[in-house]
Amino acid sequence: MYRFVVLIDDDPKIIFLHKYLINNMSAAEQVMSCGDVDCVEEILNLLESQEALDPSLLMLDISMPKHTGFELLELHYDRFERLVERGLRIVIASSSQNPRDLAKAESIPLITGYWEKPLTKSMIRETLAAM
Repeated sequence: MYRFVVLIDDDPKIIFLHKYLINNMSAAEQVMSCGDVDCVEEILNLLESQEALDPSLLMLDISMPKHTGFELLELHYDRFERLVERGLRIVIASSSQNPRDLAKAESIPLITGYWEKPLTKSMIRETLAAM
């Protein structure tokens, strides 16, 4: 079970679906969501304040109105890097099937996976089994 799962996605339907799936599977102690890039600072502060993160998961959408998921990682790279060192896993959760997006995700060391939305129970099971 994850300590925290954080969903950063601008689509409220996807957030609802993913929260429901994760909660239904009892896959996390706490599920947090951020539907707008403006709340990323708050999420980062909350995660940084936690004594223990391992294991935790951040699912990041690519296409969002103000910044892409990749831009968010760049803007806060040092903070995300410290959180990864403490047990946060970052995966891209996107509907994009563009090979350039996958290649970019694979080129960023902080990103450990690329999942096509919407998530399924088997995706959650696989990531839990790999912990």
